[in-house]
Amino acid sequence: MADHLTERPEHQCIMMTHNDLDVNGENQQPSLSVTSPVGHVGGAFIPLHLLTCSQTVLSVKHLASPPPLSSPPAMTIKFLGPRPQPEQVSPLSAPQLLVVLSSLCHGLDQACRRFLVTRPTVRSWLRRQERRLPDRKWGWSTEKLAEWVLSQHEQQLRLSEAVLLQTARSALGEQAPPLDRYSWTVDFLLRHRLGLQPDQRRGRLPRSIRDASRSFARSLAREIQSRGVPAHRVGSMDEFSIFLDLDRFSKQNPAALQLSGSPDERPVFDVVLSALSDGTFLPPLLFSRGPAPRLPDGFPDNVLLEARREGFSNRDRLRLWIDRVWRPRVAARGPGEAVLLADVYRGHLADGFRSGLSALATGAAFIPPGCCCRLQPLHVCVTPVLTDFLQARWTQLVSDGGLEDLDQLTLTLACWLSEVSSTLNSETHTHLLCRSFTSVCDMQLEDRGEEEDRGEEEDRGEEEDRGEEEDRGEEEDRGEEEMIAALTKALIQLPDASNPPAELQLLMEEEV
Repeated sequence: MADHLTERPEHQCIMMTHNDLDVNGENQQPSLSVTSPVGHVGGAFIPLHLLTCSQTVLSVKHLASPPPLSSPPAMTIKFLGPRPQPEQVSPLSAPQLLVVLSSLCHGLDQACRRFLVTRPTVRSWLRRQERRLPDRKWGWSTEKLAEWVLSQHEQQLRLSEAVLLQTARSALGEQAPPLDRYSWTVDFLLRHRLGLQPDQRRGRLPRSIRDASRSFARSLAREIQSRGVPAHRVGSMDEFSIFLDLDRFSKQNPAALQLSGSPDERPVFDVVLSALSDGTFLPPLLFSRGPAPRLPDGFPDNVLLEARREGFSNRDRLRLWIDRVWRPRVAARGPGEAVLLADVYRGHLADGFRSGLSALATGAAFIPPGCCCRLQPLHVCVTPVLTDFLQARWTQLVSDGGLEDLDQLTLTLACWLSEVSSTLNSETHTHLLCRSFTSVCDMQLEDRGEEEDRGEEEDRGEEEDRGEEEDRGEEEDRGEEEMIAALTKALIQLPDASNPPAELQLLMEEEV
């Protein structure tokens, strides 16, 4: 171009940058167009062969309103250059890492309340730490620790930062400073997709969990196909508990409601969720350990409520679920076999539950421990978003004045669950459950069988294992993200936490 303009000084050049579509409907790249003179343009051209390697060859200046061309360009040059260098992300401080660790162990809302930091701030710190993760060489064997954390999450047992930080001390040495221990622990949780928030569940699952998940999914798919079980008779059930500190509840403290506890704590509420692979979300069943409230006129019929002062045993709770949910909505649809996916906790392995299902021609498929994050269709997108939804509604309720007694809270929880049920059964959202089941039940066995058989017989090594995880994991992560985002948008309008005091703001927050 420079040679051309040197030989023909009467020609001029206009540099244009725009995103208009060309005739083929594709975005044009920033380009340099040569044409007849159309006005003053600043700058000068130097023949390429006169430049040194250190000199800039071309530069483009974006024009807010490029002048129109008087005639079609004689040629167009697309700029090709080196790939942009990755952005350098500054490391988090020890106090910031402490907040991030708390959010990963106990949830974003609890961390925001504990440290008086806003949700966007914590999320920005999480993103910064995630962007630094690929640069860290990981030479520690943490698969067993990751399995333990997954098991804790599945049982809603409170995860102790102290246990994880002690592991970090063992891995890094007794003299490791707090900053290094916090960073190691946060990276461990992110690496193994162990955060509680739905959008934090990306990373590398332990090899044993991946292998167990793959084997279970293949076996389940074979069973469904061989028995010819239709979609409306393949179901999933998932349970979670709600813990309540009655003293804090009487004081309208937002921390009164928790979604995890210690092994000796008894929850005040239990929720049983269930769905079918045709996209039907069955009525949630809410159990309350307290007096039965009087149901007001207009109480929703898409949620079920059971209350008893002494609470419910596992056996009683599961029997009521079979009688009130599974039998009338699945077993009563006519003869035929059914399959129910469930985890191995809360009495699901007891003979009474199995025999109750068998009496209704339902076979139980029990998900291996630690595998619910991949194999439990409800756990893939519904349960994490639902628990976020309940926390958000509870926080807003307390900020608006709270409730007077447990009866009111029971009815309020039932109404929130009714709202979730209506959303999931709407025409615009039934596909979410179908996709969740598809990720578990409809694997293409013929395409994957030989490869996975070989994988059981030989150790394929770290590099091939990473490729396997990328092939399946990246696709699953994208699918899960889409489902979670759609359901979150439909359910949750999360208010930001109040701004922290100036002292904490100076200590905890950097410019992001």
